[in-house]
Amino acid sequence: MKEFIATAKTVDEAIEKAVAELAVDRDLIEFEILNAPTSGFLGIGAKPARILARYDVKKPEDKKEAPKKEAKVQKPKTEKKPVKEAAPEPKAETKNTTVNYEDDTDFVPSENGVQFVSDYVKKLFELMEMDVSAEVTQKGRIISVNLAGEEAGNIIGKHGDTLDSIQHMLQLAFNKKVKGGEKIRLDTEDYRQKREKTLTGLAKSIANRVIKSRGKYELEPMKAYERRIIHSALQSYPMITTYSVGVEPQRRLIVAFKHRNQQHQEVAAETSVEE
Repeated sequence: MKEFIATAKTVDEAIEKAVAELAVDRDLIEFEILNAPTSGFLGIGAKPARILARYDVKKPEDKKEAPKKEAKVQKPKTEKKPVKEAAPEPKAETKNTTVNYEDDTDFVPSENGVQFVSDYVKKLFELMEMDVSAEVTQKGRIISVNLAGEEAGNIIGKHGDTLDSIQHMLQLAFNKKVKGGEKIRLDTEDYRQKREKTLTGLAKSIANRVIKSRGKYELEPMKAYERRIIHSALQSYPMITTYSVGVEPQRRLIVAFKHRNQQHQEVAAETSVEE
């Protein structure tokens, strides 16, 4: 087994460097992304991409010895039957198991749930002296709060952090006062939908990169519902597996290439479905 660690500005450049160094066909090399490249801030703290390339030197020799005429004559026909690889099982471990609370028609809404949320949000932004209005509606178990106004965009924060914090505070107040089973969903300027679209596009781009490199890619720390979006977006990729590592709030998602000799049981053991 020959190994080589390549460093370059991008993952693709590092892969090309490794292929040139090992001087073998690219398909015979197994790649693993050790570090994804980072741009830093204004060029400060930028880090290059690092990959580990592995090449099993025994594989080419095995291929050359296979066609020996003596072996073909001596082997019984029953031994020459090719062994079929078992078809990969569905990726049940990465299915999005989130309950669709909007379709919960059996749920009985709280008597004053919508009114409480509407009054609470109104008072909150009055105290914050922000020109923000709220449209509050309920469907099934979900109470949706859609914010609007000139200052509504300021509530989002980086990656929706401020929006999530206000939603969490509103949910705690609701649980304490109303004590109903509703789930609060706070949004403004369709941020949630836009964020999901962005993450879905990112997931597919990373999946294609991982398939090409046959390695893995580690994303930045994400919230649980954002990791669920990535899991769900890559369910239809048979050559890809996704799993999470670390603890909150630094829990990260890994998108990895699933090699042919990798057993499905091993993937199921390490792949986690976010709650």
